[in-house]
Amino acid sequence: MNKPANNQLLGREAKVIKIEKEEKKQSKTPAWLYHKTCRAGKILYTDDEYNECIKQGWVRSPVMIDEVEKVEKLVKKETKKEAKKEPKIKIKG
Repeated sequence: MNKPANNQLLGREAKVIKIEKEEKKQSKTPAWLYHKTCRAGKILYTDDEYNECIKQGWVRSPVMIDEVEKVEKLVKKETKKEAKKEPKIKIKG
């Protein structure tokens, strides 16, 4: 008993071929990062080391070091101003 063919031109069933693509994870390393304690920068070779340095305040450009320091100074000034504005509460007892 012959099965009817799905492919009329070839007279046979078509084969389904599955090709699975490997997803490539984009690596952030090697990367050159800079820090206010290491202005010359350093090269990082592993993603774990890269992520740890980013958490510690390392940046991708030496120009950003100055920007981070400026922002930190502004935040300190603003918090001092806010602390001075808050009224002191006296407790009578």
